[in-house]
Amino acid sequence: MKSDSFENFNKYKDLINNALVEFVSNFENESNRTKELLHYQSTINLSKEISRFNNTKANYLKELMIEYMEIIKDIDVKNDTYVNDINDKRKKSLELYKKYLYPVGNYLISKSEIKPGLPLIVYSIIGIIFDFIIYKFFSKSIVPLATVLITFLGFIRETQKRKRKKMFLPYY
Repeated sequence: MKSDSFENFNKYKDLINNALVEFVSNFENESNRTKELLHYQSTINLSKEISRFNNTKANYLKELMIEYMEIIKDIDVKNDTYVNDINDKRKKSLELYKKYLYPVGNYLISKSEIKPGLPLIVYSIIGIIFDFIIYKFFSKSIVPLATVLITFLGFIRETQKRKRKKMFLPYY
């Protein structure tokens, strides 16, 4: 990717920072459910991280972030007239996430320390698979040691990513 000019970098950085400030000020006092539907923390994390990059791909992704924050500003998540049911709200929210936030997060996975968040059930399933392998090939006694250990390590890993604000996840 070719680098863009420094003026272009400053322009996009200012635009995304202004949009982020407005986004945070509009939604910082909302309920946790509303923040989840807006992907509040993911939006903040991705916006801060993408603003560090200066190339044509990153500028396109910055435009996506700005567009997402503009769309969210125009949608009243609590009192939407065309989205009545919570499942409809979650579906609409996930559509916006896939269209705007996921491409930014996907780009940042390879370019920075941002990582996707995983639910603890994924770690539990991996532990169950390891326990099954241990039971089948090595020992015939059932001790769910791998499940407990991997789930605990997964919990610690996800907590560390949240503390460092280096993750993105739907409904985070």
